[in-house]
Amino acid sequence: MKEIGIIQKIRREIKRPFQQFRNWFLWELLGYHDIVSLIQRNATTLILHQKTFLNFKNIYQGQNVVIVACGPTAKEYKRIDNAIHIGVNRAFKIENINLDYLFIQDYGVKSYIKEANRYKPQNCTKFYGFLNSAQVIPESDVIEANALRYRTDHDPMYKRHKSKFSLFIDCEPLGDFCSVVFSAMQFALWTNPKTIYLVGCDCSEGYFDGQTSNPLSHLIAPWMLLYSSRLGIPLMRFYRGGIFV
Repeated sequence: MKEIGIIQKIRREIKRPFQQFRNWFLWELLGYHDIVSLIQRNATTLILHQKTFLNFKNIYQGQNVVIVACGPTAKEYKRIDNAIHIGVNRAFKIENINLDYLFIQDYGVKSYIKEANRYKPQNCTKFYGFLNSAQVIPESDVIEANALRYRTDHDPMYKRHKSKFSLFIDCEPLGDFCSVVFSAMQFALWTNPKTIYLVGCDCSEGYFDGQTSNPLSHLIAPWMLLYSSRLGIPLMRFYRGGIFV
């Protein structure tokens, strides 16, 4: 039925002058405008990510890395000495955790973005992402935080595209999957650590400080996908003082 509908539409459109039909065919049927937009975005991402991520390639080979998200179990984390800590969003507010890196990509964080900008300016590298939407962290905050910019593949206008994890973040957008924690994870994999520990990545409701949230069960599928393709790096999650693979 779908094919018949397309044929009928082509028959109607072909009655128009050829130039007009050609434009309609390229832009509407083939999604030409989506393709052009994607090419432009990937080209600018290459330039941006060469500056942002290239120098971090393999820098933590043989070391432990901890991804710190904001789920309820984050407050139960027992610090791993000499590990590199990569936090997302409000993770910098968790007591007894000193972050080496902080990822933020949604301007919905504007209630605490100023605090994030001023967090450990000499010792915490900040990454502020683009979501290809209206909620972009302002350049004034990027400057105040001395943050590095990056881009995800989130784009509601490009309907044919689905997020994918990037193995080459120095030239590709980071897979978005509706959570900044996956951007942090792709960066962690890029540094090639010995082991990655997950803290506060609960995929449940609520935050470490008691605030409420919408259910996050939709993040389970991307985690399972990532777990199956983690390049041989052990991936562990902290829960109530213990760990499980």
